[in-house]
Amino acid sequence: MARAITRDLITSMRLGNPVERVTDFSACERPVLLLYGFGSTRRTLRILELRLRRRLKRCVFSLNLGGYKDTLNTASIAASAGLVDAKIERICERYGLSEIDIVAHSKGGLIARYYVQNLNGAKRVRHLVTLGTPHRGTWVAAMALPAIGWWARSLWQMTPVSPFIRELSKQPWPEAVKLISIASEADWVAPPASAQPAMPDGARVRNLSVDKVSHNALLYSKEVYQLVEASLLDTLPPETTDASTLETATDKPVAVPLPEAGEAA
Repeated sequence: MARAITRDLITSMRLGNPVERVTDFSACERPVLLLYGFGSTRRTLRILELRLRRRLKRCVFSLNLGGYKDTLNTASIAASAGLVDAKIERICERYGLSEIDIVAHSKGGLIARYYVQNLNGAKRVRHLVTLGTPHRGTWVAAMALPAIGWWARSLWQMTPVSPFIRELSKQPWPEAVKLISIASEADWVAPPASAQPAMPDGARVRNLSVDKVSHNALLYSKEVYQLVEASLLDTLPPETTDASTLETATDKPVAVPLPEAGEAA
């Protein structure tokens, strides 16, 4: 576990936000927006971006979510969601687009949820796939507060007892948006108990779980990528209806058979 935590922290901090602009939005039907997590940068999304471009032939892009010295995604979740909203609306208006999909890692998933539930996301987003997102909050954020809570406001929002998490859980989930949460038993930040959204009955939510994948490795694991791809294509196997062997999707993670191995980035 200590090795996984060290590797994840080094991966998050060593990369940067500048990326090459290669997306031609005039040739897109439904772009895929990638959102990175707290203390991280856009470069951590590189492998996932390449896989989505090569396998799905989709337009894929990311945004600089700002924060401390305009980096590391430390700003409040609502402020970051506002940046996402403004950027998406500009792109959609300029290129005549109406829908997008979002794949978001860690805190990025909470930013996407706020965008969907409180801003314009309900009319734009068809699929939201979250990877290791602390939908119910994470005690890792609480433990970091004494050291860095003074300059990273969003850490307070990601604790399990925060008003932000409670309010987000009470708000209705739009029927038109599919939410797929992917979690790992080996995730030290947001294990399945943290990553399973608390949603009103009837919400279009699917919880999936994997084993032996650390928090940042969710971004480059082949196994996780296969689930992301199937989620975006609506090809996930149907959930069983046998109540004796499986809880509802909003209560327990669903183990699903994987499609054939995808191409490595």
